[in-house]
Amino acid sequence: MLVAPICLLLLWQAHRISTLKPLLQEVLKWAAPFTPFVFGWMFAQLWHQYHPVDVTPLSTVVWCGLLFMGARLVGINHRQLSVIAGIAAFAYGVIALGEVFWAGRDRAWGGVYENRFGQYAIWLSALSVIHFFLDESLSKVSRAFLLWAALFGLIATWLSGSRGALLALPVLIVLLVLKSLNWRNGLFVVLALALALGVGCYLYSSIYDRFLVMYQEVFQYFNEPVFTATSIGVRLELARVALVTWGEHPLLGAGYVSLRQLYESHPNLGVPAPGVLIIPGFHSDWFQVMGIGGGLLLSSLLVTTFWLFCKARHDPYRLLFLGFSMVFGLSELFMTHNLGLGLLMSCWALYSAAERNRTSPYEAY
Repeated sequence: MLVAPICLLLLWQAHRISTLKPLLQEVLKWAAPFTPFVFGWMFAQLWHQYHPVDVTPLSTVVWCGLLFMGARLVGINHRQLSVIAGIAAFAYGVIALGEVFWAGRDRAWGGVYENRFGQYAIWLSALSVIHFFLDESLSKVSRAFLLWAALFGLIATWLSGSRGALLALPVLIVLLVLKSLNWRNGLFVVLALALALGVGCYLYSSIYDRFLVMYQEVFQYFNEPVFTATSIGVRLELARVALVTWGEHPLLGAGYVSLRQLYESHPNLGVPAPGVLIIPGFHSDWFQVMGIGGGLLLSSLLVTTFWLFCKARHDPYRLLFLGFSMVFGLSELFMTHNLGLGLLMSCWALYSAAERNRTSPYEAY
């Protein structure tokens, strides 16, 4: 949706086309860390003769490159992005409260998927917290707004019942302790988050119960004689399937299409466990790339992750995005899913542009 208005913006700037050359070079530098994964993904698709070829990573890089260019042209800054993050976090909280306490749902889902909804909510909540503590240019009103926004985003995460989303909170805590301008502020937010989490679990016991059952499901998977398709059990079984097939196809992978196809072509996997074949993927970025492209695609994802870290090591906002993406990718498809990858790349584009605008405003403005 953003491609069309940004292209129009670029056309409006066409009379200054000579000044766009440095900006195009910036876009290429911005996109460079994503290229190992993008081209590794495309190679795996072509090698295993996928039809149709999934070009989502490539197209996402292209339109997010345009987004970066547009954000540089209009001079977007961190203050504006903090307002956007706060409004979105408020919206998620309101939606979650309405779905659970008015519509009567057990878990908020936002019309998408409970875990995905929780991931986005905690992403926006944490972003609001980072802006609150690290953006010195904000007024008292803006800070109060961001605190309430962070609370609403956290409420939305609780009500989604997503354990994987809440497990990303340590990333936020570490960032605040390391990057806070005042260590006391970092310690304060750690205690505040711990208190908020405890109170939330007490008031809404559903999420607390879901954390308790994790241990039971892990123990059950490794000790029961007959597999039971629990939430954690299915993930562990998918991890086993990915590791076994990767062991047989270490370099280029097995060319995963469906779990049924893998079980049929790899008898040593055994009989498919009930409830596993209906899962559309490996429930983890790392196991997904093993199943599709083996060691080559796994290496490309690791290179992209390390390159992104090197690019963002001094920027707490982008470190937050990368850390959250890695945590989410342990139990869900995130960087290998169009919605997750789109969120990461679009936020990376906007905050990269904001940082460049802070240190080196675009000459046309």
